[in-house]
Amino acid sequence: MAKYFVDAGGGFEIATAGGGRTGKVLRQVVTDKPIHWAYSEVRDPISEIGDMAWTNYKVQVDALAEEAGKVYVGGRIDNTAEYTSEYERKGHWLSLDTSGNWELLRKDSSSRTSLSSGTVTGFGVNTWKTLSLEFSGNNIKAFIGGIMVANVTDSTYFSGNTTIGTTDWGSNNWVLRQFDNFAVSAVNGSPQTSITIDNGEPGYSESGSWLGSGLTGYNGSATRYSSGTGAFATWTPTITEAGKYRVLVMYPAHIYSDKTAKYTVSFQEGNQVFAINQEQNGSSWVELGDGSGFNFAVGSSASVKLEVTKPGNTEEVVRADAVQFMRVTP
Repeated sequence: MAKYFVDAGGGFEIATAGGGRTGKVLRQVVTDKPIHWAYSEVRDPISEIGDMAWTNYKVQVDALAEEAGKVYVGGRIDNTAEYTSEYERKGHWLSLDTSGNWELLRKDSSSRTSLSSGTVTGFGVNTWKTLSLEFSGNNIKAFIGGIMVANVTDSTYFSGNTTIGTTDWGSNNWVLRQFDNFAVSAVNGSPQTSITIDNGEPGYSESGSWLGSGLTGYNGSATRYSSGTGAFATWTPTITEAGKYRVLVMYPAHIYSDKTAKYTVSFQEGNQVFAINQEQNGSSWVELGDGSGFNFAVGSSASVKLEVTKPGNTEEVVRADAVQFMRVTP
């Protein structure tokens, strides 16, 4: 397996390049679709790489099909299905088959939406082709062979990592593919779009009695908990680009957690309080609000505060981990 890549289906191994190239490539080698044992089926052989906080970037890869079928590259792969029974990778994808048919699509929980499609020449079995996706705000551009084939807007997903892979799309067999020259780069001129503050990092502070927990959280780091009177934790980002920001919180999963944990978001227009059941959706990002975002000014006036409202209750302790601030509009 290549360094940093994580296979979510199929098997991607380092192999000798084909199609007239020299050197090594990443090759998808599993041809028999496995019998799935989980609640949801792993439909496609894919390998993931990157950070869920990535927002505006360009992902690019050279692909070769050793046999007929499809190849694809994906970006802004959403992490809301992590630690659940759902294995579909939600996000934006560019697919290309060996007949030259391409499609830019969005994968959701139980559906696929075509955003644009067409046909190109010069791609077939044992032929290399470069596929690229570029993300900037709600604008998505798709390139094949260095030529832009699609330029669309979609506001469903604003951050996530990247993938490469092949498609099954109802067939019982998977196909052999090679990938080379994979690269991810920031889109020039992109505004500040995502800030993640973990407990213990700059921007995080505590008041009152807090203890270290054996439960891990964001990026496998340690978490904190409290049932102390008057205790609270605060996440304060340093905003360099004013605008609307979504706010998402993470906490570890445990049955002895506050069912109505009090989070307060402070923004330009005032404060808004949210009651979150920390016994549910642990170790995943949980949105505060409806996703439209809160107006944050430049500086450090915005914050998220988590308070202990049931002091002394050891069966409903408050758990503090990480907060993500994701810019959605200027």
